[in-house]
Amino acid sequence: IHDLAAGGVIITTGDTATQTMGKTIVSDNIIYDFSQIYTIYNPAVGIKGHGAEVSHNEIYNCAHCAISICAGQCDIAYNNVHDCCLEVGDGGAIYTWGRFIWAGNVFRYNYVHRIGDILNPILGLSRPGAGSGMFFDFWGKYSLCYGNVFADVRGCCMCGASGHMT
Repeated sequence: IHDLAAGGVIITTGDTATQTMGKTIVSDNIIYDFSQIYTIYNPAVGIKGHGAEVSHNEIYNCAHCAISICAGQCDIAYNNVHDCCLEVGDGGAIYTWGRFIWAGNVFRYNYVHRIGDILNPILGLSRPGAGSGMFFDFWGKYSLCYGNVFADVRGCCMCGASGHMT
């Protein structure tokens, strides 16, 4: 999947209100050169709801996030994510945020590399932050994160707001 004006695979699964698990799987895709016109918050894979799996994907070359999770009880595993957050300083290649009930996500064995803002340095601008490998924003911190590999990333994991992170 490539050369998209906005995001790629955007799914709504399960039922957050009743904590009913969805059975949606996004796996074995190569997604690149997406969000070329609508650059911010248009991920390659966007999840809303409860209970999804995103695994074994290669996602690269975007201005902002590669995977966005506004859901709970999701399994994000074995993805190769690189060359993302190329035009933002406050964001993450894998980005999760939302409400308290969007808890219980698991992030495991992802390879996240070459993440960072290249646009502003090219323009001669300087600003703190260069994008994170994973960004747990708001209540997105109620998650489990292990076995991930980060390379050439200024900030591996950014944890914002209050919550419990393992």
